[in-house]
Amino acid sequence: MKNYRPILEFSLLSAIACLLTIYTLAYSWSSDGFDQAEVIWLAVLPGLITFTISLTLISICLSKYLKDCRTRDIVPAKWWQLLLGTSFLVTVFMIAIDAAFFYVADNTLSSSYAEALGTFDQSSSAMKESTIKAFAALPFLMQNGVTIALFILIANSLAVAVAKYTTKKPVLELQ
Repeated sequence: MKNYRPILEFSLLSAIACLLTIYTLAYSWSSDGFDQAEVIWLAVLPGLITFTISLTLISICLSKYLKDCRTRDIVPAKWWQLLLGTSFLVTVFMIAIDAAFFYVADNTLSSSYAEALGTFDQSSSAMKESTIKAFAALPFLMQNGVTIALFILIANSLAVAVAKYTTKKPVLELQ
């Protein structure tokens, strides 16, 4: 029987580590209001942070998972199950935790970021105001959701490849 629980656990660990790092950075920048450079960086940096943390954690945890499966004679999940499973779970966990934080604890980060983005457009119109208001109603990570999901998929693709490579059986075993 296949054991999928470790995949669930390290996907959750990766999501929490990514969120803590992204929120720490974003809140430290928003404490004095976002300047334009910070707004530009926040369009890309959460994806890069997610990429780095996911690649590192998922590679290490998948390698351990595959080695444990080998030592206990358990059939591990196939590579495409690992890729889709970790990518899907990390993305869902990040969205769920971010949405829970936004709706339960604090939504000021999202509105501050949306307002800072609005400063790039110098026109003043009702459409601009309604767009900023609608954008501010989204949880913070959903404002950059496509970028983050893409970086998660790329990181987990590399992590699966690294884990599979590092856990290959040696061709010639020395006795």
